[in-house]
Amino acid sequence: ATQSEHVSPIQVFVRSAPETIWLGPQQSAALQHLAAKTPLRVLVGPQSSGKSTLLRQYQRAVEGAVVLPISGPQSTAAGVLATLLTAAQLGPFGPAEIEQRNLLTTFMQKQSLEGNRIILCIDNLSGFSPDAWTEIERLRLVPLANKVGVELAVVGTDSETAHAPLGELLY
Repeated sequence: ATQSEHVSPIQVFVRSAPETIWLGPQQSAALQHLAAKTPLRVLVGPQSSGKSTLLRQYQRAVEGAVVLPISGPQSTAAGVLATLLTAAQLGPFGPAEIEQRNLLTTFMQKQSLEGNRIILCIDNLSGFSPDAWTEIERLRLVPLANKVGVELAVVGTDSETAHAPLGELLY
């Protein structure tokens, strides 16, 4: 059978090379969903169904954007900021939360002025505390030159997406 014929679900993510994955129709559709230029994209599915693998594939493939990955567990705003600053290759910068937030905000505004989209890719959704989500929401509302604001690409299970504050954003 060729790769496009009757691929077993277990073989969908068999790697032919370290950076390559073979995608079935459902995985291709999920990647197209993640690639949409909307403020919020959510990919849900059961545990161990390949959501994180698809998110990493998306992060490598997206063009014209600054992709900042963040994964749970995250328990504080300072932890969220430090992780995102590290992803932006800026730090973490200093122990003060306000300094970290100011640096990240300036970075995002500069990137937006240069025509780049800012996308926070959030994995392990259940690992974010209310304080961590408050910081994500703060960052999502930072005014940017392109008027779209910070975009979110989120992966999790059905039950994770129903909980506040993500559930409030979806409904």
